[in-house]
Amino acid sequence: MLSPLTKYRDWLWLLSVTSLVLIAIFSYGIFLLIHKPLRNLVGAFRKVEKGELGIAVHYRHSDEFRYLYRQFNLMVERLRILIQEVYEQQIRSQRAELKQLQAQINPHFLYNSFFILKGLVRRGEEGLSLKMLDNLGEYFKFITRSGSEQVPLETEVRHAVSYLEIQNLRFSGAIDVIWDELPEAWHSVPVPRLIVQPLVENAYRHGLEEKANEGRLEIRFRVVDNQLTVLIDDNGEQLRDEQIERLSQQLREAGDVKETTGILNVHRRLQLTFGPEFGLRVARSELGGLQVQMAIPYRKDE
Repeated sequence: MLSPLTKYRDWLWLLSVTSLVLIAIFSYGIFLLIHKPLRNLVGAFRKVEKGELGIAVHYRHSDEFRYLYRQFNLMVERLRILIQEVYEQQIRSQRAELKQLQAQINPHFLYNSFFILKGLVRRGEEGLSLKMLDNLGEYFKFITRSGSEQVPLETEVRHAVSYLEIQNLRFSGAIDVIWDELPEAWHSVPVPRLIVQPLVENAYRHGLEEKANEGRLEIRFRVVDNQLTVLIDDNGEQLRDEQIERLSQQLREAGDVKETTGILNVHRRLQLTFGPEFGLRVARSELGGLQVQMAIPYRKDE
């Protein structure tokens, strides 16, 4: 009875081993034909997710995966071109807005500056006249030159100080100005040109011009982690709460504003340079007027 089973036992083992070998070969073939190309494609997508747009995948066989690989390469190349176009458009927009801000030399400020200079000369105050001329020269040299769109933060702050010196002579010292020293580590950090002085000018025009005396302006610097916050406070009484809220709303919607001048211009250029999480915020100052907060990330000069 067991003789037939014994006879075919060896054949059964041989068939089993042959089946396992065929299954292994078939599985490896499926791996080469489907799993490996898919794994390579998924790996390429993950690199694109991390921002690596210079990659290209290759496939030597003529099947559906070759079409997928070719379309993936075309997609990455098109994506890289679109990102470059958007970046260049942002740069052109930034330059145009900077030129627009440079062109907005306030004739009222210019007239008052020369009127004050005339009075100093007439009174024979040679020292103050020379100081006024030096500050005016530095002010207009900085604001009209057509060099790089970015300058070291120390240079930008120095330009704002020249503007403050002119205003101090204009108001005959009626405005008490407190100006913190810029932290030394931030001196060479590159920033867009004309971002501090327009904010100081805004404080004078909309808060301090009507203060006959006891005007107060504070410019402070606060460093937290790798971010510098510039705080500009005044004790002006012209802006109402609803005006400050409206200005804050305009800053939040700066990307949709067609015309950006003054404080909106500065906010927009900061976002174009550093990203949407940076820029300006406004609130009611503890001094009673307006507080403008400007956030700048730490970047090495390149």
